[in-house]
Amino acid sequence: MRVYTRIMNKSHSCICINLRQASLAITRFYDAVLEPSGLKVTQYSALIAIRQLEPVSISGLAENLGLDRTTLGRNLRVLERENLITFSPGQDQREHTVHLTSQARLALEVAYPLWEQAQAKIRQNLGQPQVEMLKTLLADLEATIA
Repeated sequence: MRVYTRIMNKSHSCICINLRQASLAITRFYDAVLEPSGLKVTQYSALIAIRQLEPVSISGLAENLGLDRTTLGRNLRVLERENLITFSPGQDQREHTVHLTSQARLALEVAYPLWEQAQAKIRQNLGQPQVEMLKTLLADLEATIA
């Protein structure tokens, strides 16, 4: 039991644990704000990327979102079940392209102002200089482990 207690006491100095806890907290925050749109923040970000890149291959979308193709595929199946995206054959028989449905476009119209509210609240609470510093630190962190 003492080893577990020591580990838990040290977890606050663990960069990974701190990032995971912050990530869960921020995800819960955005999910709550986006709730009236019916979208989770992960769905919102995928749909926004699809809208910007459409038509886009699954591989292209995975690269854009920084996800592996398998993880993205699971997420896309959920979006397809919820009638937010459709697939069509790509130029290569092994590849499919992803398209938004009209239902997704309506959900994004509702979600975007809510997402802007979430962004504004974070900027207001942290301050723009802290937000910029956070983005820089996260990019630097990602670069150091790449």
